[in-house]
Amino acid sequence: MSAIVVYDTSYGNTAVIAKAICAGLGGDAVAREVETLDASDLSKFDLLVIGSPTQSGRATPSVRTWISQIPDGIVRHVRFAAFDTRLPMDGVLGVIMKVIGHAASRISHSLSSRGAIEVAPAEGFIVAGKAGPLAGSEEERALAWGRSLAGASRTAGTDHQR
Repeated sequence: MSAIVVYDTSYGNTAVIAKAICAGLGGDAVAREVETLDASDLSKFDLLVIGSPTQSGRATPSVRTWISQIPDGIVRHVRFAAFDTRLPMDGVLGVIMKVIGHAASRISHSLSSRGAIEVAPAEGFIVAGKAGPLAGSEEERALAWGRSLAGASRTAGTDHQR
């Protein structure tokens, strides 16, 4: 299985998570910053994992622009998963975020609406503060999530033809 983890990062935390997911995927998986990848290159991969920091309930402008510029048909039937980094869901911020949402669910919706096949629910990884660091064992959790994606990707959409 060939996989790519595409990400944007503001303070480096999302990059750490992306690289841990990539390590969990194993094999020929690669991690690339969104601004270094031409969307037409996606046809080379069996699995797309894409992530962003959550900013005002959304992905970064770079991720949103990149997704919007993917040529029609490129992601149709491509297996994918989405993730984000986010602040803890406690206190007033937690209430607000339940209303406005997070980047990963919006990324997931954008790709699903273009015909991509989601292999796992969108996932959020916690940062302790706006600039980080990552909370607790989030890097290890990302590694485990990458391993689970590798297994899910092998079983999801096995009858599709690209």
